Amino acid sequence: MKIFKLVLLLCSFTGLAQPKYFIFEEKGKLGLVDLQGKTVLAPTFNSIKEKQPYIIACKQAKGCSVYNENLQPILKGTYNSIRFGCEGQFIVEKNGKYGVVSEKGIIILPLKYSFINSNKNGYTVTLNEKMGLFNSEGKEIIPISYRWIYTDKIDDNIPIVAKLDGKEGYINTKNEWVIPPTYRDAFAFRQGLAKVRKVRDYIINLKGEPVIQDFDANVIEPSDNTYIVGVRKECKYMVYDLNGNLLDTYNLLRNNWSDDAIFAVKKGGKWGYIDGYGKVIIPLEYEEVGNFSEGLAAVRKDGKWGYINLKNEVVIPFEFTNRGVSSFKNGVATYYTDSGIGLINLKGEIIAEPKYNSIKYIKGNVAIVSFDSYYYLYDFVKEKKLKRLEEIRIEEALIADEPRCN
Repeated sequence: MKIFKLVLLLCSFTGLAQPKYFIFEEKGKLGLVDLQGKTVLAPTFNSIKEKQPYIIACKQAKGCSVYNENLQPILKGTYNSIRFGCEGQFIVEKNGKYGVVSEKGIIILPLKYSFINSNKNGYTVTLNEKMGLFNSEGKEIIPISYRWIYTDKIDDNIPIVAKLDGKEGYINTKNEWVIPPTYRDAFAFRQGLAKVRKVRDYIINLKGEPVIQDFDANVIEPSDNTYIVGVRKECKYMVYDLNGNLLDTYNLLRNNWSDDAIFAVKKGGKWGYIDGYGKVIIPLEYEEVGNFSEGLAAVRKDGKWGYINLKNEVVIPFEFTNRGVSSFKNGVATYYTDSGIGLINLKGEIIAEPKYNSIKYIKGNVAIVSFDSYYYLYDFVKEKKLKRLEEIRIEEALIADEPRCN
């Protein structure tokens, strides 16, 4: 029986509901296997990276290739390295020079730059220690003339961070200063606000006026569906609207680090949730909570864990022990007992008994489990070992520990 070493647990294809391939290692080389343990890309590569619907695979001597999700090559090894760029585009490097090509091999930016990074719809490029900005069609937006330049996306209404003569400020897409370079550090504008730093951090509006000041760290930043700012000062967490008005103060505030604008808050020893406008949508009545995922959140009440929906309705009863549960992913969550770890579905039905030392759900009836210090690709319904794995890294979306305030 061949023994494989999994160096990256899943090739998840970001945006798809469930994973499709594993990246595995054999004799120091990487390849791909499917859910049945069948090798679909031979272990001949030094590195493999994925981002829906592409896979970048590199060989040290023969360069890098790009494959589609059906593992058909669309760009073959003519470059020393390849990174993902804007949609359908790739940042390529050959002999220390960088450029951008499309999935069809069309040159967007020629191979002449010292370095290139992408944003949502364009590229910051470096040449002779100066930086400029190009859109995804290869058109120059900002000439290569700044020590540093950054934006989340190119937009006529969003100022761009630029550094000149050791100080940072903001320019527009016409290359005009709209907020002078007076800051030690400046960060991207989101929903009309940006964090800047002189001696301490504070938050400014599009006119460069201070809106929120006197805090130790920012916890929640505005985004496409988040219209609040969450900051921490000492052991208090304040939530402000975009005009700098204080909405509420909490003992704890947790960023869920997902696209859902739902945030866990704690006050008076109880947890609840606020939305992207700072409104309380789940009353603060729980002993402990997890993040919302796939419409449900794990919450603890009277020492037992269950799951609620966004209407605060109990969907899965409070019947799990204080050993804990995880957030849902691909319709499945893990739960913990004294006898081991098991799996439940979105209805709360047990689909894998709690008898495993560790278990990571993959798809269908397949999971990665451990028996007697070995890991296996495993059919937990048929209780059949599909493939033995030498070493893996399992990461669970566990309930986060509360930060300590001394």
